Amino acid sequence: MNWGYKITFAFTAFVLFIGMLVFKSFQQNIDLVAEDYYQQELQYQQQIDKISNTQKLKGSISFSQQDQHLVIQFPHTQQQQLEGRIKLFRPSDARFDISTQLSLNQEQTQRIPTAELLKGHYKIKLDWTDGSESYYLEESVYIH
Repeated sequence: MNWGYKITFAFTAFVLFIGMLVFKSFQQNIDLVAEDYYQQELQYQQQIDKISNTQKLKGSISFSQQDQHLVIQFPHTQQQQLEGRIKLFRPSDARFDISTQLSLNQEQTQRIPTAELLKGHYKIKLDWTDGSESYYLEESVYIH
């Protein structure tokens, strides 16, 4: 085999390799953290204020897993009627995100069934208000 064939073979192999990389890159799923990230960035000072309010709370919010449920326990110091949203954000795949309305029982807890959730890492994003102040908390949990 002379050097002309070797150059042609090397060039063809290079083109096939680049074509394979382009083909594979089009098959990758690329999820944004949020579709409206620019609008969220403009409103981030409100988010900072909510986080500050949460840090001033007496008592802390705890998370545990019991009987195929994720249990969110609010402090008993917040006896007002709370309204808000709970979002379970899965960083690896946005298709498995879950969002639900905050509805606490008499013990200031909320139970979210985990049977339909994939096992793995989630971020819990709590955004709520007690009528006068707004709050925000973000915690990482591992659903097992």
